[in-house]
Amino acid sequence: MSVLTRFSLRLGTVVLLAVVLLFGAGAFAATRVPQDLLPDITLPAFILVTPEPGASPDAVDRDVAVPVTNAVQSLNGVDAITSVSSQGASLVVVQLKDGTDARAARQDIMQAVDGIRSSLPQTAQTTTIQSFSTNTLPILQYAVSSDEQQADLAAQLRSVALPKLKGLAGVSAANVTGAPTQEIDVVLDPARLAARGLTSAQVVAAIQQAGATQSVGAVRSNGTVIPVQVSGSIADVSQVAAITVSPTASAGTGAASGTARPPSGTAAPAAGQPTTIGELGTVNLSSIPADTITRTNGKPSIGLSILKAPDANTVTVANEVKDALPGIKSQIGHGVTVQNVLDQGTPITNAISDIVLRPRRRAP
Repeated sequence: MSVLTRFSLRLGTVVLLAVVLLFGAGAFAATRVPQDLLPDITLPAFILVTPEPGASPDAVDRDVAVPVTNAVQSLNGVDAITSVSSQGASLVVVQLKDGTDARAARQDIMQAVDGIRSSLPQTAQTTTIQSFSTNTLPILQYAVSSDEQQADLAAQLRSVALPKLKGLAGVSAANVTGAPTQEIDVVLDPARLAARGLTSAQVVAAIQQAGATQSVGAVRSNGTVIPVQVSGSIADVSQVAAITVSPTASAGTGAASGTARPPSGTAAPAAGQPTTIGELGTVNLSSIPADTITRTNGKPSIGLSILKAPDANTVTVANEVKDALPGIKSQIGHGVTVQNVLDQGTPITNAISDIVLRPRRRAP
């Protein structure tokens, strides 16, 4: 009889207690291990997207893609750069060398792009940097449909479902796809602009200074379409129509005040006097068709996708979302159907159940 066997027989209670402690520690550690369907894979590359609404591919390439490429090509760790210029947007793919610190490279790229920001066209918007990672894939996808119009359903999803889902622990983003959107269109009257000594660019500047919460659509004047995308606190049609545009009295160029005042029924102001956008043309709310089409079993639907934080547990986040869905459904209308399309948490749970509950086969 070995020494270990004699010790175990002599101190059986201690050995049993040690086994229980080891089993408990193992069970606790198993609950702390992140449960993901896909491993955390981040490819050594970044995508730099710079929108320039209304610009042609040649102008985007010359004025945006080339300066951005020149700014990042000399950075440490950069292996190759590819750019694609299309109507209204520049896409630059920066590939890194193996072993490069992706976090440090991202900071360097951001600083390089910020350094050339002043040399880009004024119509160019802020450059966004995206990475290739499995964490950017949704862990849950649903197809939402109801008896209501898709525009009404989409509005309820954006106002009710998305804020609640984004407020859950571990959820990094919640997105709606296949839904129509609304924008505010400003159609200017050239005669009214000329009578007041204003230009369409001054109207655009006034809207930007007033600060609408989202894209206000476009300003149309003499066949020219000027997209307007701004951020701030004004998003209502009446508020946009009440924005004041103040021309300068000297050289005929205008200074946009960006303030809003209630439209009045008085006579139109003369040249050189402040006027509202509503007095310069028409301001309407229009519906924009969805840029993607979602169908479930052949019927139109709206896609709802949920992304988790990089350090969050897939199963935990998926269960939190599933627990919150009944309450969300009761708030967004009647006849709402939420059909599961993708669930990364189910394969993980099934795999764990098979491992724990599967009976062991005895050798013959």
